[in-house]
Amino acid sequence: MNDLLRAFGVVAKLGVLLGGCDPAGPGAAGTISLAPSVDPTGFATLQLRAYPDTEKDFDPAKIPASASAERGIALSEVTFPYSYDVGEGIGTSDSSHWRMVAWLSHDPELPARPATGDPSCSAPFQLKACSAGFGGYCTVSGEVDCTIE
Repeated sequence: MNDLLRAFGVVAKLGVLLGGCDPAGPGAAGTISLAPSVDPTGFATLQLRAYPDTEKDFDPAKIPASASAERGIALSEVTFPYSYDVGEGIGTSDSSHWRMVAWLSHDPELPARPATGDPSCSAPFQLKACSAGFGGYCTVSGEVDCTIE
């Protein structure tokens, strides 16, 4: 009987550990490079955004004012090529089609989108489906690389 209770306890603990956690939120990770023609001097930050996007072509005007995943890094802390990650933390998305946008900004805050003339790049990517227990799409997609031009 003790062995049966002990086995049940192990199974219950595994259930909490494996099924009781929210999934890693949607996002992207990869490498941001600078084209040889881009001089980062005078810019304040590297801005990163990842958001659901089903458009075939990139349109900076369609970057959501509040992106699902956003991050600004002081250029003094960045060396190119730069390995990055930007994500929601935890959660899921109804859309598997996302886009990552990176740009150099003069604004030290978190501007919603690149200003005219800010060098930028974008890369569409696909999220993987979450496990059956959660539904939707989640986790950070790797190898989402782009070159700022």
